[in-house]
Amino acid sequence: MSRVAGWVRQHAPAPSTDHLIIGAIITSVLLVSLSFASLIITWQGKTASDRQADADEIAACRSAYSAELVTGPSGEALKALADHGEGSPEFRAAVDTADPNRFIALAELSRTDPAGFLELCHSADLGG
Repeated sequence: MSRVAGWVRQHAPAPSTDHLIIGAIITSVLLVSLSFASLIITWQGKTASDRQADADEIAACRSAYSAELVTGPSGEALKALADHGEGSPEFRAAVDTADPNRFIALAELSRTDPAGFLELCHSADLGG
């Protein structure tokens, strides 16, 4: 036997069964704690990912409504104004069909009730 091994045998404490049981319990508690921490971190990541997906979907719907502002009834009113002038019957008819307050209401809805805004956005008539 080497000198180092003899020194270790002489000075190292001999583990008892109680020490081994306590060590196993501590190790088990640590492993369960790490598993729980991993579960929480995974859940937080999924929650953040879901929130970001919802925010992206709301932004896409807002873009669709912004495009409709240019191509929809308000856009037709602007085109009639440019083509026929302010006093023309074409412009008057286009203004009557346009609803500029609708876009203000949709912007407010997107801030106060995102789920309702997405439901409206996904509906067949796009909220018209």
